[in-house]
Order: sequence, then structure tokens, then C-alpha cells
Amino acid sequence: MVGDQNDGQRVWAHGDGRVPAFLLGAAERSLRPVRVSFSGNGPRKEVEQERAGSLTGHAVADDRCTIAERYPTRRMAVDHCPRWQRRIGSVASAAAVQVVPGRVALAGEGRVSCCRPSLTGSRRSFTILEKALGVRMGTQLIVRVRERRRSCGLSQQQLAERAGISRQTLVAIEAGRLTPSVAVALRLARALGCAVEELFSFAEPPLLEAQLALSERWTVPIPSRVRLGRVGETFVAWPVRDDTGEAEGMIRERAGERVTVEPLVDPATLERSLVLAGCDPALAMLAAHLKRWHRDLRVVWVPLGSRTALQALARGWVHIAGTHLWDPDTGEFNLSEVRRQLVGRPVAVVTLSRWVEGLGLAPGNPKRIRSVGDLVKPGVSIVNRELGSGSRIVLDRFLAQEAIEPAMLRGYERELAGHRAVAEAVANGLADAGPIVYPVARAHGLDFVPLLEERYDLVVPLSVLDWSPVRDLLELLTSRPVRRELEASGYAVQESGTIVATFGQR
Repeated sequence: MVGDQNDGQRVWAHGDGRVPAFLLGAAERSLRPVRVSFSGNGPRKEVEQERAGSLTGHAVADDRCTIAERYPTRRMAVDHCPRWQRRIGSVASAAAVQVVPGRVALAGEGRVSCCRPSLTGSRRSFTILEKALGVRMGTQLIVRVRERRRSCGLSQQQLAERAGISRQTLVAIEAGRLTPSVAVALRLARALGCAVEELFSFAEPPLLEAQLALSERWTVPIPSRVRLGRVGETFVAWPVRDDTGEAEGMIRERAGERVTVEPLVDPATLERSLVLAGCDPALAMLAAHLKRWHRDLRVVWVPLGSRTALQALARGWVHIAGTHLWDPDTGEFNLSEVRRQLVGRPVAVVTLSRWVEGLGLAPGNPKRIRSVGDLVKPGVSIVNRELGSGSRIVLDRFLAQEAIEPAMLRGYERELAGHRAVAEAVANGLADAGPIVYPVARAHGLDFVPLLEERYDLVVPLSVLDWSPVRDLLELLTSRPVRRELEASGYAVQESGTIVATFGQR
């Protein structure tokens, strides 16, 4: 049974099998001391005394103070006061107090309640119920109070009186307009003679059918974490290639290029998502700025090489593609490749910035590498970028100009995805050099040999050019704070936000 062992003003309280499993876990049911006051004064007076430093009884849990007081009528009131807030609830005939991190459970005569700062109505209450029932946030609350009440032959007024709430509150709960706190949910369950789980439950989030991007390139185990966004009418799943990366879903089944995904976030947030592809780390910075403007927008950045990003845009898998593809024959950046990859597709090409492409070298340049020709020195090893990336194109062109065959370079076949991966390999001593852009080399403390200044462009379909998130993203490129941030990272921003070319018609 629930313990109530009085030792002066100390009550040793612990739970038993009658305490709902979802409310108190196994570790939390262990014996635990709680100090309570036996005076007849109200909890507000106790709070005032605490302010003066003369509180007679208290319990501290999770860096917050819980004030408990027993009344002569054997009603117990509890204040949960992180900053000395208001009284929050009461329970009849309480015999003991159980302090649990983040909440207070009152147990007595086989009944348990849990008090929170809000009895009904807030998103916080919804979150509390989710945690208490052991489910993920973002799922839909299913309410069966009306059905249970009718089966018990009770009117709304009768149930409201039994549960100690107003009829208006009960009407709102039954209609799903108001989410009850744990305390109110427990009162309703007690009044209806059932478990809380019979009145309130959470629907499993619906599984989504999605297109698995680049399924022919990547081995995707099941289950597997993915970035997930909606482009047009299609959900597109991108395998997370970094274990620490953000993910919106988990692949549960796969049939070729189609996958069944369990959302890890509220599915409603996926309806409003902006998917960016490209290798420039500045895209992550722009995404962060954009999310401050559009708090309901989910921005998904997929790090891809330039040619792969354009291919993804051509297949309708992303909203915007970033590219830095140099055409050595014409000296042109990006435009010729956009024409080839996006034949007949109406798009605008907008400059993000200019940067310098070159070789990232181990700090201090111990191998004395001054040019591409030095990469063939004995004892020098490199890592490379993947085929189709802008950095790979530049390296191959400069090797050809020096009449150096790729096979002459030790490590040429070691391909890494992304500038950061190359920088980390060189910084950690796995290679002496690698093709990289200056902002990333600078961020990782590498020495740098410049080869070519490039223009990095964003390719934007005209169909989304007037969509507010896209419009705001492009406006960011001309804002002074963003430009200062880019310059501080090693980018040239004089042309940022400039429309270089437009292809096709809207």
C-alpha cells in the first residue's frame, strides 16, 4: 500500500501496484522522502513564507520546489512552483506525496493524481499527457470521454460534478477542443471507473509513401533514417549519410524507388518544407536564417555535388539546386550545364557568392605543396571529391594542363562526398591534400593553394520563384547581415542575389 510514515514533519512516501505504470516508472516507485507541513494554512501563505525564507516543509525535484500541505479536512493542496507561481490543484483524502522529476503525484486510498501548472487547455498540457502515456509528440489525441459517459448513463453535468470541473470544460474536452492535463484526465477516469488509457489515447502517426532519391547510388538498410520533404505533390526521402545529422523519418519498407516512411516529426510540418541541394555549407547558414523568418517552415538541406544537385532538380526532388560547374572550354560557370540538365525547364540562375577553389593542405604544409604538380611527389597522398562535383572538375582540368595522369596520384580514387569530408580527412592526417574551397579550408585551419575563382549559383524553377520562402531566401542574399556573415567566412558577396540568367518561360 502507499506508505505514510510520519517522522516529525517528514513523510516517507512510495507507490505500489495501484499507481499507473505510465505515471510512475519502476525507478520512481522506490521509497523516497518528502517533507510536508501539517499546518492548516493555505498553500499561498506557504509560498509567501518561502519567499521570506521560513517555509516549514518542502520537497525539491528537478530544480523546482514543490509545496505540500495537509488540511484538517484531509484535503491536500500542492503548489508546483518553479518561480513561485499559482496554486495548481488539489486531491481529496491524500495520504502521501510522491515527487517525480517534473511532476508531483499524490497517492491516497488507492487513488493517484498528478498536478501541473495548467489543468486544461494548453499545448504544454498536451505534451505532458504525451509523455505520461509514453508516446511521441505530434500524434493525434483520441478522446472517448463522451462514449464512456453515455455508457455509464451520466449527463455532462453529472460527470463534471464528479470530476470537479465545469460543464463547459467537459464539453470542450469531449469535442476535442481542449486537451486535459494529467490531473483532469485522472479525475475523469476515476469518475467513470476506468483507466485513463480507455479515455485518452494517441493515434499512431500515419506512414508516408515517398520517393527514395538516388536509390541507384546508395545502399539503404532497413530501417534507415532519412531527410524528408514535400516537393510538389511528392514526398522525397534522402538517406542521412551522417549519423549525427537531422532526420525527419525512418524507412520501414522499400520497393525499388518507393519507400514507406515512419515520420519522426509531426507530419503536418512536412507539408510546408523547402528542400535545398548543393555542396556549399553556406546553404545551411541560409536555412537557419530562413527558419527564423518562417517558424512553421521545415528547411531540408541535402549536401550534394553540383551535377547531382542539378539532376535532382530535373527529377523534381528538390526546390532549389546549388552549383559551381566550370566549363573549361568556354570559361563559363554553370549556365552550359543548366542548359544540358534542365532542357526546356523554366528556371532562374541566381548568384549566391564567389569563392576560390583550390587544394586544402595539412596545417603548416609539411609536404611543401605549391601547385597541382607537387601532388605527384613521393610520399604525398590525396583524397578526392566524387565524380560530377565542381571541385573534381577543377582538379581534373588542372591535372590535364600539367599532363598528369590521375593514376600518378596516390589516393586519387579515394572519393569523399562534400567539402567538409575532404577537409576533415586532411585535417586528421588521412591525406596531405584534397580539392576544396577556401571557406571550408579556412574553417578547418588548413593551408590552401588557390587554383580558380568560381561563381556559386542557385538554380530556381520559375514556378516557385514567387513562393514566399523562396522569395525570402533570395532576399537574404542582399541583406547586409547575411553578406557580412558570408564575407567573414571567406566568400565574395559583391554579386550575391544577382540574377545571372533566365531560361524558358513561366
